[in-house]
Amino acid sequence: MAIHLEKLENSYSIVDNTDYLFKELEGTARWTPENSVEFLELLNDFYLKTNFSRFFRENAEYYADHSERFANDIYNSINFQWFSQYGLNPDNIRVVVSPSSSSNGYGGWLYGESPNDTIVYAALPSATDYSGYISFVIHEFTHAIGNPIAEEWYTQNEEFKRWSDDSVDLTLMPNYSSGMVMAFEYVTRAYTLLYLYENMNGNMYQLFHSEIASGFPYIQQVFALITDHEIVEIGTEISTILGIEDYVIGDEHSFNLRGRLIKWHFIDLGDYEIMPEDYIQTEVGDLFGSQTGQVLLVTMDDSKFLYIDLGSAQHQGWSSRHRMYSVFPLH
Repeated sequence: MAIHLEKLENSYSIVDNTDYLFKELEGTARWTPENSVEFLELLNDFYLKTNFSRFFRENAEYYADHSERFANDIYNSINFQWFSQYGLNPDNIRVVVSPSSSSNGYGGWLYGESPNDTIVYAALPSATDYSGYISFVIHEFTHAIGNPIAEEWYTQNEEFKRWSDDSVDLTLMPNYSSGMVMAFEYVTRAYTLLYLYENMNGNMYQLFHSEIASGFPYIQQVFALITDHEIVEIGTEISTILGIEDYVIGDEHSFNLRGRLIKWHFIDLGDYEIMPEDYIQTEVGDLFGSQTGQVLLVTMDDSKFLYIDLGSAQHQGWSSRHRMYSVFPLH
């Protein structure tokens, strides 16, 4: 909704270009002409009664600071020309950093008369540190590439539809509640991995591992649809996940969590250094007391997992103790 608004004098209205805003997905739409009119009335009433323009001006320094840090940490390092090969105009790719957003990101766009005229947005929550946002930002941009392809494949490619439908897991990923939504995610994530590989020397083996651990078991197959990638077996051993042979498992620690015994060991990687940006966050926790780049072998019941600490989760609204992890099941 936000990217479809324009301010005329003292009130907001919806732009004429509403094809994306009112687009139906599987028979329903988030916004309709009816509920958008009701929302606009409430928005304009709120804007006037709270004197929001004054609030915005009084906090201009805050917004400028976040804009500058985001530009320095992330935006200025993005290869926008990469997107032109897929029909997007690099000059029309933009970011909204919102201090009132949740921890989720959103991709959205305003259709143009041609793909070159389409204006693409990534809407992201504000943070104290934007340095780890690169895959987050690229993911939201590539929705504009991936969604139209996924929509076509989902209706015309039975195997792709099966992959998408089979991956729906309302417990693990309640926001991805249908096969079509999973289809969007699959193709978008495949193009995100391609960007990370071609522009940031991303380790494809580790990137595939992270996606599979996140609940996308067919990511290699989808990646192969957009490239000439040869499907390779993804191992589930510590050495194959990390790509190293030499490591030392440390002393055992344990904790009884509501009658469930959880044990963990820190893993000494020697001279090998973990690059958090190579991994995708799949979990947040405050149990292990780990630091950025540390790796742990965790046992819960009879199952073993590899935990990689990606940094503090405080910027996502968690406490200072909470950490972001990329988690891999082990055999």
